[in-house]
Amino acid sequence: MSHPFFIHKTSFGIKFILLLLSLFMIQCNTKKLGIKTKTAKEYFRPVLIIDQANFKKNIVLIAKRKIYFNELRIYNIGKDSLIQILDDIIYVKPNSLTIGDIDLSNIKWTNNASLQNLRHVNLINTNIDTLPLIFIDLESLESIDISYNPTINLELLFNQCLNYSKLGSLSVEYCNISKIPNSICTLPKLFMLSFIGNELKELPPCVFKLHNIKQINLEMNKFTEDYKSTLKDSLSFIKFIYLYNP
Repeated sequence: MSHPFFIHKTSFGIKFILLLLSLFMIQCNTKKLGIKTKTAKEYFRPVLIIDQANFKKNIVLIAKRKIYFNELRIYNIGKDSLIQILDDIIYVKPNSLTIGDIDLSNIKWTNNASLQNLRHVNLINTNIDTLPLIFIDLESLESIDISYNPTINLELLFNQCLNYSKLGSLSVEYCNISKIPNSICTLPKLFMLSFIGNELKELPPCVFKLHNIKQINLEMNKFTEDYKSTLKDSLSFIKFIYLYNP
């Protein structure tokens, strides 16, 4: 028969091991959720969203370099606050940036050191006619979305895009565009184009020679049924073509 002390000691050992396992699982879960623990000096979030409601809280974390993220989304704050954030995240250098509902026209910002790792830029409803100069020399850019900017000048935009040798995706949705200039064909490496929700009635013929395109979305435009048939034939080399009109 087992000695009572031995049984007690064994039970205590099992409980101690279970306690250690529980503490380990809690620590793992807090890291996954981006929850700051008492011993952690910083934490990680895949996406950090900043708006008027949480600006003060997040700017403190950023200033103290206590938060890291791959993607930054900033909505509906003032220009000065935006510049403050973008200057302070130089220690992070995210690879994706979304700015929405902020007027970027005539923005005075010259230090783009924090943006040097950007691969994806989304400037949604920002009252721009082309990309702000701060984005000009970002050679790593792979995708650009400038939707909901009815003042956009496509000639200027396509000219700027020549600086981005890795650019493959371009979205210009709901920008009240009635014509796409031929200069789009100076960007032969594009593989995804989206012009949803514009006023297009036709495409420049040179688009039919952009054989790297794998997906083109032209829904919610002004194409006739006959012209849509022409597009399907002329763009038959494209795997995904979207032409739905209500």
